[in-house]
Amino acid sequence: MPTRADFQSGYAPSGAARIYFEASGVGPGLVFVHAGVSDSRMWEPQFDTFAAKYRVVRYDHRGFGKSKMPGGPYALLTGLALFDFDKERKRFRLRSVHRGATSAEVK
Repeated sequence: MPTRADFQSGYAPSGAARIYFEASGVGPGLVFVHAGVSDSRMWEPQFDTFAAKYRVVRYDHRGFGKSKMPGGPYALLTGLALFDFDKERKRFRLRSVHRGATSAEVK
C-alpha cells in the first residue's frame, strides 16, 4: 500500500461502471495500465518510486481488482477516458503491458 501523504484513492464513473483508481505524487502525469491477467496492484513496486517525480495514477479495468463489471457494451479505452488526454497529452506518459497496451493506444 502506498505510504505517501498525497495518496488518493476512490471510484470514478465511466458509463454504468465505477472504476477504482489510486493517485499520488506531483509533476507530469504517468498512468500505469495493468495487464489482462492482473489488476492495478501489479504496479505496486513502481508506484511510490515514480510518485517522487510524477503524478502517478493506476486503475483497475472493469471486472478487475476493485472495479466491478456491469452489464452492457464497453471499450477498454473508456477506463482511460477518465483522464483528459486530449487536454493533457503533452503532460502524460503511459506505462502498460499486454491488455493494458491495447487500451493505451491514445492518438
